Amino acid sequence: MTHERMKVIKIVNELLSYFFMHHIVDVQIDVQYGKQHVVITIVGQIDQKPDDVDELYHLLNAERQVEYEDYYWSLLGEHRNHFELNLLGSLVDKGEVSYKDKHLTVKVYRARD
Repeated sequence: MTHERMKVIKIVNELLSYFFMHHIVDVQIDVQYGKQHVVITIVGQIDQKPDDVDELYHLLNAERQVEYEDYYWSLLGEHRNHFELNLLGSLVDKGEVSYKDKHLTVKVYRARD
């Protein structure tokens, strides 16, 4: 498996962990793995908008740090804490977060190496 595909797996894992940590149910994940970029969408049902959704949005839109990427992605999955969301934001180019009709949707974009 390629290095790039392993990074996508870790990103999906972190997003899914966020959803499970917030007890979000009926989770659906879509990965569009194209030649130029990857788009990951995760949707789940939750009665109330999580308190940290705005923070998640800001973390996912932090500047991607390509020069540290190999180090950061190797750290993902090591600990279950806020620090990993910061790492996740450094591995994606941008993120979208929305809450509507009791559904949380998170979409992240990543240009392929």
